[in-house]
Amino acid sequence: MREPAEQPRAAFRDRVFALGAASNGTYGGYRSLTALRHVLELGCGALVLPDQVAIRNAASAFDEAENLRDAGDGDRLRSMLARLVDVAHQYAVP
Repeated sequence: MREPAEQPRAAFRDRVFALGAASNGTYGGYRSLTALRHVLELGCGALVLPDQVAIRNAASAFDEAENLRDAGDGDRLRSMLARLVDVAHQYAVP
């Protein structure tokens, strides 16, 4: 039987996550993603994909239609999300 303190973390155990952030800073949230990765992997037992996307200068990173202006950022995000779907399907409970 699990201890009550473990129950909230159980929702994250054996789940697959992709990490992304957007910030107005130069690093686009990388520091917070590192901390979040540690919490999810070590504290909650989640599987976190090694790739992550951090959008810097977020206030100007999106156009009027809310699309990323930088095609490379958009490509990285789409690639990471496709990988998330693939890995999640592999870990899905039938």
